[in-house]
Amino acid sequence: MATHRYWMLSNFGEAHEPRTEGYRCLLERIGVDPPHCIPFDQAIALWEGRSIPDWDASLVVRCEEPGPLEDFPWCNEHIASDRLRLLLERLAPGCAQFLAITLLQHNGTPSPQPYWIVNWLHTVDFYDREFTDMSRSPEHTSFFEVVVDASRIPPDKPICRMHECQTYVAIRDDIKSAIERAGMTGCQFYTATMLDDVLRKRRGKRKQE
Repeated sequence: MATHRYWMLSNFGEAHEPRTEGYRCLLERIGVDPPHCIPFDQAIALWEGRSIPDWDASLVVRCEEPGPLEDFPWCNEHIASDRLRLLLERLAPGCAQFLAITLLQHNGTPSPQPYWIVNWLHTVDFYDREFTDMSRSPEHTSFFEVVVDASRIPPDKPICRMHECQTYVAIRDDIKSAIERAGMTGCQFYTATMLDDVLRKRRGKRKQE
């Protein structure tokens, strides 16, 4: 049975390829400095992808630079416009909790449309142990190249975080294509190494030997 291809959804800290769009509207770092300090327990829940029932919707985030507001601005947390939220809720129901924020443009005026922090709720153990390049210590696991085993990702979790590395958010190819067709701006999709490709390449080398 054929498996889907997955991509890594853009993240401020995990990007490993050049940005594919021109101007990106950079947002302030969220969660550590006023005026957008997130309570510690909520920050941990957001990091781990646990639902937050008592979110403070008065959180204010500012654009650091002038420029057009995108549907998925560049930031240390994933942030979505309202139209992207509606699309994701339709294409990938249950995959995310959308936490309201007030997004101020560079000139200090609020965004004309609502924006949301995206809390991805599914964490899946989808990396292949044999081929993933990683280093373990008692305190930390570092991932250098993740090999995604698509067979480990359930069909009802087309967007999910990676177990042991929650900043790695995998998105299924059909969801990616739908986002692109809808003309959503700011979304960056980085190449994920797929187990099927690794195995296919390995079989090809054996045939040549």
